Amino acid sequence: MSRKPNWFDKHLPSKEELAAHKWLRPWAERIVHPSLWHINRRSVSRGAALGMFFALLTPIGQIFFAALASLYMRGNVPIAAATTFITNPLTLAPVLYCEYAIGSLLLGRPVSLPSLPENEHWFWGAIQTVQYLGLPLVLGIVVLSVIAGIVTYFGIEAVWRWRSTRKWRSRRAQRARV
Repeated sequence: MSRKPNWFDKHLPSKEELAAHKWLRPWAERIVHPSLWHINRRSVSRGAALGMFFALLTPIGQIFFAALASLYMRGNVPIAAATTFITNPLTLAPVLYCEYAIGSLLLGRPVSLPSLPENEHWFWGAIQTVQYLGLPLVLGIVVLSVIAGIVTYFGIEAVWRWRSTRKWRSRRAQRARV
């Protein structure tokens, strides 16, 4: 039974077309590996964990880094790329504040944003603010991205196993009734 092609099938390149591209030829063998494109528990877990890790770690180039890491760790590339959209222009400010708060708590600092001095030039005030926020923010970014990646990986593994077990039990119960 064939299915009707959708917009993605018409407009996005296939994995074979990607592998044949001149810039991607050095990685062609990895690009066409089946686990990078099929939906299964291990590849989806890896892809989502890598996407979550890079979504919280880097504000720029997160799709590229998540996809590249998925190639080497055999994660699902489309899932990794899609998961990076957790951080977007609407969620970036709350995520950064959460990361700053986590870093401040780990360093034993109060979780408060500094106010800019009014008598100084705006540039030097901004430099002081970056110096004040820098270490807690970087520490919070690293800690939150690692924890979110680990929680995502094991969360998807657990939910996938739970659903599979439930389906098997349902099938077994149906066979027992017949």
